[in-house]
Amino acid sequence: MYFMKYLFKYLKAAVRLSMSHNDHEKVVWESLKKYFSDNKYKCGIYESDRRIEALFIVSKNAHLNFYYIVSRGGIRFNARVLNSYEPEMATDVFVMASHFNNALKDGVVVVYPKECCVEFQMKSDCALNIIWPIFLDQYFTNHCDAAKDIFWAFNKLIMEREEPAIIIADLFQMKEESDKQYN
Repeated sequence: MYFMKYLFKYLKAAVRLSMSHNDHEKVVWESLKKYFSDNKYKCGIYESDRRIEALFIVSKNAHLNFYYIVSRGGIRFNARVLNSYEPEMATDVFVMASHFNNALKDGVVVVYPKECCVEFQMKSDCALNIIWPIFLDQYFTNHCDAAKDIFWAFNKLIMEREEPAIIIADLFQMKEESDKQYN
C-alpha cells in the first residue's frame, strides 16, 4: 500500500512537470489558495493578479501585511516589515538591511527609499512546489518566522535608535538561546 502511494505521488509529479509553465502557475495558485483555506487564514484573494494578501500578528501589539503572488514561474512571498521611517534614518535602515542580506540563506530585505519602507521577500520556483508540495508550507513558515525577526530588528532600530550591528548581535544571541532550548 505504501509503495502504491509513493508511486502515485511520483507519477502525479511527473505529469505535472510535463505541463506548460502557465499550467504550473495555475496548479501552484490553486495549491496556495487551498493552503490558506485549509489553515483558515483570513485573507484577500485576487484572482486576476494571482495574489493573496493577509494580515498576521507578529507580536503582542503589531501585525504585518503579507503578500503572496504567483507569477513568472514562481511564488513571491513579500512582507512589509517597516511601513515608514524618517528620511534621516535612511543610512541606518540600509545598514540594517545589508546585515540581514549578508546573513539570510533565503530571501532578501529590500529598502524602498522613495516610499521610506522596507520589505522582506522570498521566491520559490513553481516546478519545485509541483514536485514537492510540502515546500509550500516550509517556505510559508520560513518566510513568516524570518519576517517576525526582521520586523523586531527594524522596530528596535526605529523605536529605540539602537545601532544596527548591536541589534543584529542581539538577534543572533536570541536565536542561539532559542535553538539551545529546543535541542
